[in-house]
Amino acid sequence: MRRRAALLLLATLSAGFVPPPIGPKPAPVQRVNLVEIVDSGNMYDLINTTDCIAWPSPEVRAKGGSNGWGSWRPKNGDRGVATAWTKHCFQTNPRVVFVNIDPYWVAMGEGGIKFLTGSIDDLPEITK
Repeated sequence: MRRRAALLLLATLSAGFVPPPIGPKPAPVQRVNLVEIVDSGNMYDLINTTDCIAWPSPEVRAKGGSNGWGSWRPKNGDRGVATAWTKHCFQTNPRVVFVNIDPYWVAMGEGGIKFLTGSIDDLPEITK
């Protein structure tokens, strides 16, 4: 019986069979949506002081406007990671994109950013 199992193993290996790895499955690779601010005039720097849009979390909202930035201000050429988008409360376009420029958050109209990797279609929509 052992000889038969050994021959079966050799035949399997010589046929190019590779057994599956043992252990947990690797975590899926998350896409990073890198963006660059190309028109800081499309920034909503006070929108976090209103109930106009849905926010990913209270923490993002607290850091998502000029009252959370201190002396820092986003400018053209700044790069960050787009994480989600939401509809503006008064406009159907543009969509408002949440951009993390660590440790700050910026709510940008989609026309004010350029996607360097990925696209707005890769982002989840945040709704109220």
